[in-house]
Amino acid sequence: MHDKRHAGDISITRYFPRDTLTLGVNLSVENDYVSRGVSFSGTHGSEDKNTTLNYGVGTSDDHITSQGVDQGKNTIDLMLGVTQVITPTDIAQLTITHTKGHGYFTDPYKLLDFRPREKNQSTLLLRWNHFIEGPDATLKISYRYYNDSWDISAHSLSAEYVQPLGNGWTLTPMMRLHDQSAASFYVDPGGVSGFPPYRSYDQRISAFGARSLGIKIAKEIDANWSADLKYEYYEQRGSWRFFGDGSPGLDPFHAQILQIGLSRKF
Repeated sequence: MHDKRHAGDISITRYFPRDTLTLGVNLSVENDYVSRGVSFSGTHGSEDKNTTLNYGVGTSDDHITSQGVDQGKNTIDLMLGVTQVITPTDIAQLTITHTKGHGYFTDPYKLLDFRPREKNQSTLLLRWNHFIEGPDATLKISYRYYNDSWDISAHSLSAEYVQPLGNGWTLTPMMRLHDQSAASFYVDPGGVSGFPPYRSYDQRISAFGARSLGIKIAKEIDANWSADLKYEYYEQRGSWRFFGDGSPGLDPFHAQILQIGLSRKF
């Protein structure tokens, strides 16, 4: 299978003394998938600049043409969050998002894949950044809870330790734990009898636990340029679920990811 994707997005932000307003549009075009979206977001800061309210709304219109399929999908996204300076060395953030989708969610490339035409998703994200004065380092911890109308619930916990090394170098080890339940219509291979209205063998909506370990080294070349190299090892197994049993027919899966980045400030 061969595919080519062209994607782009543009946004414009208006700055006020204590507020920002941003309008954005995006477009993604593949051989079998076209997605168009528009979003509006903003921030409002308190008088003492210790509290910032974040809000946003977005919508997307997708068109799928593949394997004899000619279908559409529409989603609406809502976001509300708050960022709070707690102490001179601690910042916390709470963000709640909700997505309502209607249309074609089935994967046309998967055999016997039939999914509901509605999907509602809610996410709660907690972040905490703590600056450690001695080594001049920063500890970043986040927790994410996810729930949707397909009966998938997931917990994700991640941590990063950002350590400056001097001369513009930064070393960041990281880890992430993930746990999720299966969709109500997920079926392990060989485990289906009859023909229920919805079913899927897609491992991404099965019940499993996953672990990620990674490390990133970055170099600030000058005031405008920086580069980084990141390595991550990912593994998931059904038996690694913390809450309840995992999907017994799920084969262990692992991946190694190498990422090279180059950034320039304008």
